[in-house]
Amino acid sequence: DRYRPSRRFRRGRLPARRNCEAPVKLGLLSVTPAAAVPDRQPTLDTARARGGRAHAEVLGFGASQTVNREKRNLEPDPEGRGIELAIRAALREAQLEPGDIDLVMPFAPGVPSYDQPEAAALARVFGEHLSRVILSNAKALIGSCGAGASGIELCIAAWALSTGQPPPPLTCESPLAAIAHAGTTPPTELRHALTITTSLGGQNAAIVLGRADV
Repeated sequence: DRYRPSRRFRRGRLPARRNCEAPVKLGLLSVTPAAAVPDRQPTLDTARARGGRAHAEVLGFGASQTVNREKRNLEPDPEGRGIELAIRAALREAQLEPGDIDLVMPFAPGVPSYDQPEAAALARVFGEHLSRVILSNAKALIGSCGAGASGIELCIAAWALSTGQPPPPLTCESPLAAIAHAGTTPPTELRHALTITTSLGGQNAAIVLGRADV
């Protein structure tokens, strides 16, 4: 099956193979290196003074550890409590409320045991505000880049805030029930974005970005 992030009817995903078709058809699986290196200037004005361009500002970071003894932490806990802790920690450090977030880039690997807990965590954190949040994920378009996927999606979120152009929404004919109402009344502008990642072993992380002029 091709990559179908956060959908109800999923059977898994196809790995990459030689001479394969376009990734949008197959959903390629590879491990691609990617890194986002923040500029540690004292202020945005300092960065601009030296000729730098600020696409976005890192406002908050949160991390947590999943506890799922039955799966030896190789999958999120079914209710997504570990993912929720990372999201709330990032919001707390950013001194923002869930209602301040306009764009969310979920991990959404297209695997039910990951997608469903993450959707449950988003539903608990954002509640009805999720209808005013754009959910987007690059994996449906470029395939999964493995360990580098979240770095790429962090850059996409920063670019979206910088340009004011949201990435394609995570829409489909059969979304998970917990996030089915996401983006039904999208925001008129992008001010803050949240990116989420999880990993084998149970590590979760979330980063809140702010538009450079907010």
